Amino acid sequence: MRDLVAGHGGRRILDRLSVEVARDECLSVIGPSGIGKTLPLRRLAGPHRRTGGEAVLDGAPLAPTVRERHTEQLRRVQLVPQNPYDSLNPRHTVAQILGRPLQLACITDRAAHIADLLAQVGLFAEHATRHPHELSGGQRQRVALAPRPGRAARRAALRRDHQRPHPVVAATIGGLLTDLRTSTGVAFIVVTHDRNVVRRLGGHVTTLENSRFTEPHTPTPGKGSA
Repeated sequence: MRDLVAGHGGRRILDRLSVEVARDECLSVIGPSGIGKTLPLRRLAGPHRRTGGEAVLDGAPLAPTVRERHTEQLRRVQLVPQNPYDSLNPRHTVAQILGRPLQLACITDRAAHIADLLAQVGLFAEHATRHPHELSGGQRQRVALAPRPGRAARRAALRRDHQRPHPVVAATIGGLLTDLRTSTGVAFIVVTHDRNVVRRLGGHVTTLENSRFTEPHTPTPGKGSA
C-alpha cells in the first residue's frame, strides 16, 4: 500500500499510510481499540473504496474495489474475519463452501480436491459434509483459512483478529498460519490486540498511530496485550 488515504464519517483515519509485505511474510498490526486498524485491510481487500493512494500486488496496481478487479486479483487477496460466521455461509456444507471456487475454475474430481484442501489446514475429508454450526470454533477458522483453488501462492491473505480467542485455538491457528506461509508462500496481515499472538506468529509488527504505520520491526519478548 502506498500513500493510502481513507476516512469515515468525514474524519480522516488514514493519512498517506504506506506499508510493504513480501511473499511468505507476516505483518501484525497493533494499536488501541477504535483507532481504525482494520480499515487498511478493508481498503486493500476491496470491500470499501479508498479515498487516495494505491495498492500494488506483485508490481501491478490493485483495482480499488472488488467489482473492478479481475478474477486473478480476486483469487489472490482474501479478507478472513476473526469470526468465521462472517465469511462462511451457514446454509452450505464445507464441501459447498470450498467447492464453489473449484466449479468456477472448471476443476474436476472436486471431492478429492476438497479433501486435499482440508488436509492442508489439518481437517479430514469427513468434515466436508458438515455445516459451519456442526464445527468447533477452531475448525471453522481452519475452513475459512483453507487455500482457495486457483489462487496463486504469492497472494496476500488478510486476517482480522479483534477478539482474544481461546489460548489453545490461538496456538493452533498460529501454527497453521506459519505452516501455510511455508508451504504456499502466502503473506498475512494480522490485526490483533494480543501481543502473545504477535510473538507466536513471528514476522514483523507495526503500530497504527497518528494515521500511519510505524516502522515495522520484529516483536520483542514479554507478556501482555496491546
